[in-house]
Amino acid sequence: MYIEQDVEYSKLTTYKLAGCAKSVYYPESIDELIELLQILGKNKTKYVIIGNGSNVIFSDLFDGVVVCVRKLNRINCLDGYLLEVECGVLNAELIRFSVEHEYGGVEFLTGIPGCIGAGVINNVGAFGGDISDIVVKVQYIDQKGKLCWVERDECKFSYRFSAFKKMQNVITKVIIKLEKREKRDIVSKITQCANMRVAKQPTGFSCGSVFKNPPNNYAGALIEGVGIKGLEIGDAKISEKHGNFIINKGCAKSADVLKLIEIARLLVYNKYNIILETEVQIIE
Repeated sequence: MYIEQDVEYSKLTTYKLAGCAKSVYYPESIDELIELLQILGKNKTKYVIIGNGSNVIFSDLFDGVVVCVRKLNRINCLDGYLLEVECGVLNAELIRFSVEHEYGGVEFLTGIPGCIGAGVINNVGAFGGDISDIVVKVQYIDQKGKLCWVERDECKFSYRFSAFKKMQNVITKVIIKLEKREKRDIVSKITQCANMRVAKQPTGFSCGSVFKNPPNNYAGALIEGVGIKGLEIGDAKISEKHGNFIINKGCAKSADVLKLIEIARLLVYNKYNIILETEVQIIE
């Protein structure tokens, strides 16, 4: 197992905010992950598990260690267009694999920078598709350190939610079902999704969408409606292109981003009586 000390969050997350983790563990197999979690639990060590760090903000209050599963990144082909995907596989890697093998069904993940494990936890999606559409079953480590499998229907998927968000279990593998497609059709769909992202979403360091869309509404539109697009605190800025993005202009601190989040929530609630729920995970 690879271990690093005093690792800057800019190397662990897409937000690249200031600060650092005192220790980061990189297990290279599921067995190593199980052993590590047992040791951390026995020592009562506070920890958080991340993949690509694309949907997280480490607050200044966090004083635990980080377990990064990026090295758990194997993909195996099974029968019937099934893929067994380890939790640390990046969405981009899965898309490349699908193009190479002419498997369609994951194109909607284009431009989402996370890993498959976190994708299942949060039921990520875009362009009319969600992870839950392709999941067959999920392997996880339970609180006793035992490997278990759960079927799709038991994951209780809904909008940006799964049962894993309220459990202490750790996802290790996902079996997904794709379908045979011509490579040119897959590439065409990927290109279409990429172009739509470029047209609608800002560039720069971010976590993607900060808030979930409320029922029958859009967080970005609500934030635009209270007139705070372009608002800056320190080096953090609510994007002028899309109100549901907070951009790190270069040297933003987590406190800067969190202040903007609270301002947006307060103003939207005061004007629309709608409570915005964060999509990004705030680690304290």
